[in-house]
Amino acid sequence: MPSGEFSIYTAIDIVRRRPGMYIGDPSPEKLLVFLWGYMLAMSHAGLEDKSEPSFQGFHNWVAKRFGFYESTAGWANMILAITLGLDPRTIRWEGYDATATGDQLIEATERCFTLLDEYGGHASSGAKLKIPANNAAFGDFGLHCRFCAALRLIKSLEAE
Repeated sequence: MPSGEFSIYTAIDIVRRRPGMYIGDPSPEKLLVFLWGYMLAMSHAGLEDKSEPSFQGFHNWVAKRFGFYESTAGWANMILAITLGLDPRTIRWEGYDATATGDQLIEATERCFTLLDEYGGHASSGAKLKIPANNAAFGDFGLHCRFCAALRLIKSLEAE
């Protein structure tokens, strides 16, 4: 990729390999927030996202794929709702995720990666996320480590 450009799909592939390092305990919301932060950092670095298809269309694509009336809930919420078995036509968003278990959040995060592959035209590996049993035990140090990991990711992509 030419200098001054990046693809969000490259970052997604890297996060998929070691989600605990980048987003902590897996959840679609944490993946979404990480990707927003990544895109913001790349933009501030003067780099332009040349992803094809445009990542900005993922919200609407997910809504259409699962039959949601609109995409304003965002792709992370819609994917979690589908994983929880909620009906896109009758969902009430307030507190919809209050009973989501850790396993359901992992499943929803795996589904995010699969759908991102499908949307982006990549072949899905079907690989399960590797989540260490003590992933939540890092506390604030874990947040610091994930911040440092995000900076390393940006630097490695700049070097490509």
